[in-house]
Amino acid sequence: MKIAVLGTGMVGNALGTKLVQRGHEVTMGSRTANNEAAQKWASSLGERAHTATFQDAATFGEIVISCTGGMHSMEALEAVGAEPLPWQNPDRRFQSASARSGRIGDPGVL
Repeated sequence: MKIAVLGTGMVGNALGTKLVQRGHEVTMGSRTANNEAAQKWASSLGERAHTATFQDAATFGEIVISCTGGMHSMEALEAVGAEPLPWQNPDRRFQSASARSGRIGDPGVL
């Protein structure tokens, strides 16, 4: 399966590494295609590991996993053209469950 991992930190690195080891083709996305951390990660894993911008990685992936830090999540999601889920209130785009007063599983709460 082709999987995009957005983010070059510990979480993106760990998930991307395990996915490649399990036989998936993974592209790690970052703000720039030549991100040093992403290139180091890809070079250590062989031909199934790639690097790209957030947008190019998301285009590549059949599945996209966002592993960006909280402060950078909006930027990454907007870069790939993410839209709110149909049942979400558009005024509350990309808010975390803790930012709302609902419980996980309630409509509008991720």
